[in-house]
Amino acid sequence: MNVSDVTEAHFTSGWWVIAERHIRPGVVFALHEAKGQISYLQGEIESLLDLDRRDESTRIQVRVRRSLHGIPWRGGGSGTTGYLWAGDDFSDLPEVPTVLPEHLGGGNKPLKSLLEAETWKYPRAAELNASGSTGAGRNRQGEFLNVLARLVAAMGDQPIPYAFVDQAGMPWRLDVGAIRMAINAKMVAAAEDGPQRHIEFIKVTERFRHERAGIIDIWRQQDALRHVAATGEKGFQSLPENQDRTDGSIDPPDHYSDLDLEALSQDAFRKTIARSKRVREGQPEFRADLIAIYGRCAVTNVRLLDVLEAAHIIPHEFCGRNGSHVSNGLLLRADIHSLFDAQLIGFRYAGERLMIEVSSTITNTPYGKLHGKEVYLPKELEARPSPSALRIRQERLPLMNP
Repeated sequence: MNVSDVTEAHFTSGWWVIAERHIRPGVVFALHEAKGQISYLQGEIESLLDLDRRDESTRIQVRVRRSLHGIPWRGGGSGTTGYLWAGDDFSDLPEVPTVLPEHLGGGNKPLKSLLEAETWKYPRAAELNASGSTGAGRNRQGEFLNVLARLVAAMGDQPIPYAFVDQAGMPWRLDVGAIRMAINAKMVAAAEDGPQRHIEFIKVTERFRHERAGIIDIWRQQDALRHVAATGEKGFQSLPENQDRTDGSIDPPDHYSDLDLEALSQDAFRKTIARSKRVREGQPEFRADLIAIYGRCAVTNVRLLDVLEAAHIIPHEFCGRNGSHVSNGLLLRADIHSLFDAQLIGFRYAGERLMIEVSSTITNTPYGKLHGKEVYLPKELEARPSPSALRIRQERLPLMNP
């Protein structure tokens, strides 16, 4: 990809064919060996280095502030060229302030990439309002309504464009058959031809907004997180480093000070945590021990056992017989556990108090209020989270701050 000047802090992108309007500081730039793989080189665009306008395209080079954290594939399109634009000019399409993932299922897609279309046109009202079978299956229709919910979350009360470009620069169009079925189900208002005798926008009904209110709110929160991450807005200052005890108390036994730190790479941590999400139901003894000690979520004080999970600080397979010791764990509500594993929430001792740190990525969400809050700790010192285990965790998986 002609990437050059790769250092620990920056790299130069090489030449890419992409609309200039998509290049701005803070936009994530990532390179992948193949679609579906974690990126091998990534970061945030820092500045535009060079621009070469040609008859049919614009080539750009950017300087990227490098990040060490690989990220999943976010592009649409086919093959390995999700962000390498060529061909049609989509600059006249309206921009929708969200990023839509490609539909990976089989059969007809409820959302279609215009990069894959040889030709396309706006539909007519008669085409959308037609009754009868559309060929759109129940599952695809459900996926289409979820896409609409995401677009409504991004657009608010504005009508939904039939064809548009999302914030990743991906050009999309809605599926005609899915729109037709949504009109028949009273989820989308009947279409009326516009001045050009075709449909450029559709409107969802109040019934749709009522029935999909929950998922619309979820997508609205997700886009708020993405905006914070993209703009680099900062939230809270870091909490103070560990403070020495002044009361003369004795530290509990430390089971993790002699671990082989060379074996605990960031990549090993990340892969093991991802794998552990699939086997949480298989660790009932560890969870039972934490429930007996905490009896509640250490962060939220929720006592409903059905939503409480045993969170390992260091993946247990790195710790031998001490991996399931209660000092290597916290009892957390399921969503807090997920944020902990995603590096969006962390924990740091300040003296004898264990405090919550929140990534600046989520400070504008309800979770932002947790920053600086004190964690509930058991009375027994030996049962409390190990300071060295937390330190190792933070060194290998620091908070994800823009």
